[in-house]
Amino acid sequence: MLGTLVAFVLARKANRDLSEGRSAEHRRRIADGLTAGQMGPLAEALIGNRHEQEDAIAVMRAEPEAVPTPTRAPDSLVDQLRSASAPSRGRALVLLGLLEATESCSDVAACLADEDPDVRLAAATALEQIGGPAGASALIDALETGLLTPPRIIERIAHPWAVDALLARREQLGTAARTALWRAAGLARHVGAVPVLREVARGGEEEERISAVRALGELGAVEASAELLAALADPTWQVRAQAATALGRLGDGDAAPDLEHAMADRSWWVRTNAAIALGELGDVGAAALERVAAGRDPYAAERAREALQGVAA
Repeated sequence: MLGTLVAFVLARKANRDLSEGRSAEHRRRIADGLTAGQMGPLAEALIGNRHEQEDAIAVMRAEPEAVPTPTRAPDSLVDQLRSASAPSRGRALVLLGLLEATESCSDVAACLADEDPDVRLAAATALEQIGGPAGASALIDALETGLLTPPRIIERIAHPWAVDALLARREQLGTAARTALWRAAGLARHVGAVPVLREVARGGEEEERISAVRALGELGAVEASAELLAALADPTWQVRAQAATALGRLGDGDAAPDLEHAMADRSWWVRTNAAIALGELGDVGAAALERVAAGRDPYAAERAREALQGVAA
């Protein structure tokens, strides 16, 4: 009995080693072909079986600069998006994304409504890789229809090309989509969005103001100092908290009096962020923290002392 079990284990290991060896050789052929400017081995893998497609994915991920993009995808790869197998649909989406197959954008976008959540995520990633206004619009529409959560969309539209495309149609977007767009603009470090973000900080919906103020800080938008100072008096504490952080990032000592006043805010987060921001303003900020630490407000004084310890460290 033991001998039979050992033989079975050894046979499985031998088969696995053989399979891995074949895969390694196949990947070398694909990589060598790409290095030589020959698409043949890759093209064959794209329409091959699961193992061959997985080899193609591994090579393209390891050597993305070797793959000429955008590349027109074979029709069979697009047809694979309608496979009954979710893993098969997912592989096709990964390949279409790596190929930056722009002509397949609408087919990929349709997969955002796939019944399988992993396939939906693969479609979102592929659209990010393909790029272009159509892909950006499809992604933001998926957020508005609830097909994907805001964080999944934001991380995929956090590129200047996507932000620009969506800014052009912002009037047609709902509040949730616009809020995601302002967050993406900050993550993308897209300074071209600053004029719109300033407008939103002054008069957008509550969630929009939170994201816009945060983005202005991430962008280091010194021209938005007036909007950020005004945001310290916003009725929503999350906006005030983000404004304090943003002003600290700008490093403008002229904001110290307003931040010192914010140390008495009723919200713990606003007080905390204001203290941290003052700690980033050099001597003028440290002086403000010392005044607060010596003041009568025990909550503000506690945060000021903690911030001063951080400055000293």
